Amino acid sequence: MTRFIRPWYAALADYETASTDYVLATVLATTGSAPREAGTKMLIGQADHFDTLGGGQLEQLVIAQARGMLAEQRGGQVIQHFPLAAAAMQCCGGSVTVLFECKIHQQLRVVLFGAGYVGAQVKQLLEGLQASVTWLDNRRQIESTQAGTYEYCPDPVAWVAAGEAAGEESGPEHALIMTHDHLLDFALVEALLKRGCTSIGLIGSTTKANNFLQRLTRNGWTPVQLKALRCPLGISGIQRKDPPAVALSIVAELMQLAGPVPPAHSTTWRKVGLSLVQQPQSSQILPAAVLSFTSTGKSE
Repeated sequence: MTRFIRPWYAALADYETASTDYVLATVLATTGSAPREAGTKMLIGQADHFDTLGGGQLEQLVIAQARGMLAEQRGGQVIQHFPLAAAAMQCCGGSVTVLFECKIHQQLRVVLFGAGYVGAQVKQLLEGLQASVTWLDNRRQIESTQAGTYEYCPDPVAWVAAGEAAGEESGPEHALIMTHDHLLDFALVEALLKRGCTSIGLIGSTTKANNFLQRLTRNGWTPVQLKALRCPLGISGIQRKDPPAVALSIVAELMQLAGPVPPAHSTTWRKVGLSLVQQPQSSQILPAAVLSFTSTGKSE
């Protein structure tokens, strides 16, 4: 039974929609006998691959290298030359040069409690950064016309606790609390502290922060445990209090907490040229102008 070969571009669209990491492998050039011609592409994910560079040992080597890049969590481009006889143990005697383009979705994962004006602005900014946001509010209808689409959650505290009941080892990595109810805010802080949430952001003033810290200390929470709590929210130096400015400050602080991303593999058009310059005239070479729509190599 012949396996259906799904086109790489159809799989890529799904991977991008789901923010799933992948490697796009492109045949840049070939010499002698080779399984596929220059310009052939395949998409490789951590668990599956789509389309084909011709099958056989060469394709297995390409898949292995692509999954190694995914495991490193480093995006960018790498060029690799495969002599088919020496590297792939194929007797056809040709060679293939492959461009690997690794796309890593460095997703910030946030649970946002509260769908008011500031919450709506925060959600919009985070989505623009391709963050994964779970947005909850315990009100069915919200007067804010900016609220957009959020998930109605009648009991957010129980929602947090339900993760523990489901066997999740810890709470969300980043949580933002900006509800309309200070009593709910306090209950959420305690629920998230109990779950071991790494980062708990609470909107409010210095007075609110001091009040919450005093109550939490009386309830037995230690200074070490309370280091996860941040209130007031946002980076320092922004004095404006309108929702877009407050949201910008909060998201900027979250980006700082997320830390730097691993350095990307990089290539340049010079490296591309050098990888092709000694190819015989009989070889197939993919024009630089159509190498790949995801390439970010710079000219030199």
